[in-house]
Amino acid sequence: MFKNIEKKYFWYLSIRFLIVLTLPILGIFSTVRGFKVNLVPHFVILFLTISFSLFLTFLLKNKKFYTFYNYVQIIYDNLLIFSLVYFTGGSNNFFEILYFVNIIAASFFLLAKGSFLSAVLSTIAYSIFVFGEHFEFIISPYRALPQPYVDLEVVIIKAYIYTLSFFLVAALSGFLSEKLQARKLELFKYSAKIKDLLDHIPNIIILLDQNFKVTDYNKNSYKLFPMIKTYSSFKDVDKEIFKYIEKNENTTFKRNERDYQLQVYKIFNQQSKENFIMVVINDITEIVEYEKKLNIKEKLETIGELSASLAHEIRNPLSNIKESSKILYEELKEGHKDHPMFNLLFDEIDRLNKLVNKFLKYAKIGNANFETIKLNDFKEELYLIDPKYKNVLFDNFGGVTLVAEKNSLKEIFINLIENSFDAIKNKEDGVVRVIYERDKNFDILRFIDNGIGIDEKLKNRLFQPFTTNKEKGIGLGLSIVYRIIKDEYKGEIDFESKEGLTEFVLKFRRNL
Repeated sequence: MFKNIEKKYFWYLSIRFLIVLTLPILGIFSTVRGFKVNLVPHFVILFLTISFSLFLTFLLKNKKFYTFYNYVQIIYDNLLIFSLVYFTGGSNNFFEILYFVNIIAASFFLLAKGSFLSAVLSTIAYSIFVFGEHFEFIISPYRALPQPYVDLEVVIIKAYIYTLSFFLVAALSGFLSEKLQARKLELFKYSAKIKDLLDHIPNIIILLDQNFKVTDYNKNSYKLFPMIKTYSSFKDVDKEIFKYIEKNENTTFKRNERDYQLQVYKIFNQQSKENFIMVVINDITEIVEYEKKLNIKEKLETIGELSASLAHEIRNPLSNIKESSKILYEELKEGHKDHPMFNLLFDEIDRLNKLVNKFLKYAKIGNANFETIKLNDFKEELYLIDPKYKNVLFDNFGGVTLVAEKNSLKEIFINLIENSFDAIKNKEDGVVRVIYERDKNFDILRFIDNGIGIDEKLKNRLFQPFTTNKEKGIGLGLSIVYRIIKDEYKGEIDFESKEGLTEFVLKFRRNL
């Protein structure tokens, strides 16, 4: 806004300077043609105008002096016109038209009151000049001689006509300026409302003209395009996105680890008869994450049903194989019982049996018997399962209870802690930490380690069954944890991982 005002004043100062510059140019031209012209006053006026323009520029930089600036400018311009008329031969020369120009210019800066003030000053200046010439107390040194005698009545009529013209121009220009100012104020308020509305829309909205130059945008645009500015080409703002806008192509893209949807609309304005482009960018990260979780949940439910039937089908023949192997082993002679094939056979049967138990555990999730569990006591039970769990740092467990199903809670702790132990096994300063927190709706457990982190290729399908990077793992552990949290506790589970830090956040919904 202020830049536009500055620009308007700059052009006005420039035009004034060019008009005044004609005075010494005309004087020099007259001197060249052989007329005796005193150029000193011409250059004095030019010098004063330049000095005054610099003074006005200084006032313009200080935004507090706008009104004072305008009044000073009107008074000076009337004095300047008086000087120009005086040093160019007196009344009836073409510089008198500048009085009308000054009245119109005053209406631009001070509206109606400015135009009428200028009309009053112009009337006084013009009247002094024409009556001064008649009564010979103001005579231009460049006035052509001899001058014909003019009756006082003609001078009065001339002054009256000019005065009437001054005020008619003042009235018309003032009225038009007031209307224009009211219209501009109305448009400004309307534009401000539109801008405020755009800024409160959570999406990124950018308007481009048909040449792909930015005409407007909301404040959310700075999130993705910090260098955006009005009238800049969008190609200079973001070349990657510009390719899709240029082709009028909707797409999705990833930026700063978040997902976005780009929509491009070409619109024809019926009033201005111009085309413009509206670019709308939505942050769809949460939608993408929800779709992933929904997809995982559907897969888990399907695999859960399959796991139950498959586990039962495997368990019966597996039990028969195990019993038959034992009978065969007992019937062998002592010398043949040491054959390594039997040890391998029994180990593989046990491994298959553990896998079947995992499948059954995975399939049975959902029917839990909740009880109030003291986390300190629960921690001691973990130590009995495996003494290595004493190396885990448990924070905020003292005096805390959690409503849960004990067996499923053990399954969660064992799976996540074992994964953390695997991640830090080659680190001398490896640490596994479990932290309890509480908020309004959830009991929260954070499982943290400073190990190698999760492979980027596995992150997107980490909770899907059979996803693992362990040599002997089957990839059901995290799937079981996910189903327990989601199905039994109606809770939430999330993770973040990089080299040196992996954290799983489990939220157990209270008041189940």
